[in-house]
Amino acid sequence: MTLALGATWTARPGHEDEIIRILAELTPATRAEKGNLLYVPTRSADDPSVFYLFEVYEDADAYDAHTLSEHFTRLVKDDAIPHHLASRERSYYEPLGDPA
Repeated sequence: MTLALGATWTARPGHEDEIIRILAELTPATRAEKGNLLYVPTRSADDPSVFYLFEVYEDADAYDAHTLSEHFTRLVKDDAIPHHLASRERSYYEPLGDPA
């Protein structure tokens, strides 16, 4: 079953450019993953410290593979979370139709 994920990242004050750098590298690597159907990082028009990532994967296994990938580990687990994010919230969804 297809899995959709919404992630809200809030950058620590003054770390917004680092989040942009991380997302600029993470995005093409994630889009190239087998099982990734959609990966769209965005930034709030009202608060430049808030980023919203919309992701769709073929199934939970594809999402799990994403979270275990070298680029996710290096960029998110080892860099963004411990150094640049004030908070990270995730919500999971089951799409009602084809994401395309």
